[in-house]
Amino acid sequence: MNSIADLPNPILGAATLLSAASLYVVAYRAARGGRWRRALLWIVAAGAVLRAYDASDLFLHSWDERFHVLVAKHLIEHPLVPTLIEDPVRPYDPGEWLANHVWLHKPPFALWLMALSMRIFGVNEIAARLPSLLLSTLAILLTYGIGARLFGPREGLIAAFLHSLNGFLIALSSGRSATDHVDTVFIVLIELGIWLAVRCRDEPRLPAMALVGVVTGCAILTKWYMGGLVIAVAAGLLLSRHPWPRVIVPLGAATLAAALTFVPWQAYVAHAFPVESAAGRQYFLRYLSEPMGGHAGGWLTHVSQIPRLFGELAFIPLAWFLARVLPSRARDLGALAAWFAIPYAVFSIAATKMTAYVLIAAPAVFLMIAAGTRDLAATRFLTTRPRLRAIALVFILLLPLRLTIEKVELFKPYDRCPAWARELRALRGVIGTGPSVLFNEERPIEAMFYLPCTAYQGFPSEEEIERLTDRGYAVFLREAPDVPEFLLRDPRVTLVGE
Repeated sequence: MNSIADLPNPILGAATLLSAASLYVVAYRAARGGRWRRALLWIVAAGAVLRAYDASDLFLHSWDERFHVLVAKHLIEHPLVPTLIEDPVRPYDPGEWLANHVWLHKPPFALWLMALSMRIFGVNEIAARLPSLLLSTLAILLTYGIGARLFGPREGLIAAFLHSLNGFLIALSSGRSATDHVDTVFIVLIELGIWLAVRCRDEPRLPAMALVGVVTGCAILTKWYMGGLVIAVAAGLLLSRHPWPRVIVPLGAATLAAALTFVPWQAYVAHAFPVESAAGRQYFLRYLSEPMGGHAGGWLTHVSQIPRLFGELAFIPLAWFLARVLPSRARDLGALAAWFAIPYAVFSIAATKMTAYVLIAAPAVFLMIAAGTRDLAATRFLTTRPRLRAIALVFILLLPLRLTIEKVELFKPYDRCPAWARELRALRGVIGTGPSVLFNEERPIEAMFYLPCTAYQGFPSEEEIERLTDRGYAVFLREAPDVPEFLLRDPRVTLVGE
């Protein structure tokens, strides 16, 4: 074995789980001694270990990572022109985000981060995932920071613990789940904006609120207008401490800063790529009106998935927290509840029901579970029954670990560097650096990431070969048993390994 990645996956997964569990035990001991920051650092370290394991696959995942990473690769050379197929030699539909040229299916901020990382560390899978890995780990700190200010360090630490081991957030940051790095950056930016708003709720200075607006604008530049959730939660936080005339100017500053951050890009793409821009807007609206990609469901789909996302007993502390907050006048806690409620309401109405959509509310859920668990533990029923109290707390806090093991696939046997990825890398020396097209490629999107060429499924016609070679392209063809005879005889076509 040449590296740790060569270990069989169940062994590597067991070592990862053991390492993370050891760090959590050390964090627990530090927390029992009231050393909150030290405990937090161990929790962050455990979360980083889980994320590093999940992000170490040496191949591109099918949905949606391969598309995002390919566009990010092209942004290295031209940051203002996002492209999927860099050099399309076949006709394409500008509105088909799976196979078009100019790619406006998602705004560019997360892709810019990935492009910058690959510019620095090289064009490879790990470099592409590095921004998500770092930001997803940073978010654990943000969750603690918000929780410590709203409730106290103990509740902040519980929320950070739940955040650090959530399997769905880990899978997003590693590219294993659909919407992957884009949603990871989106989630973290929204939480960063709310963390900033929490810090300036007592004294909403204009520079600080303008920074909240810039972060909001970056969130909108990552995944559209739900990034405005930051402003909504910030308004609730400010109104919890100040009368509404006092907060109009700070919120106006934040809104203006957000607009100045994202509107220039929207205006630019509408002018530079009007067809693709219009198609992108139409496609976005379709997500609201029809179930895209088969992601259908009823009004309660997202709510019913809460146990799968956050643990089977998550409803108990969540319901307890909401039952105590809603009748109270604690408006800052009402703002926290809004952070949870707004995404769940909006995406319950939308026709397309993708699990990742509501994960922008995940930090709020962790915080509410932490506060709800604290309040439940303080009830007379549980304080007079210490054993039952301990069992209940263990199940509420540790059931999510089972979901993490399942989602992160710690013990699933699979090849972390599959043969098809090794074969594509091996073709670099064969393809060369000149203009070229690879046909009959089963994975054309992945091939265009690993190779400096355009790739398509299917065979070329004689007319295509003649047209391409006249334009100076080298034509390559994947060997296969069903290759037409005329292609085998054509000297202009170079066959490459099956």
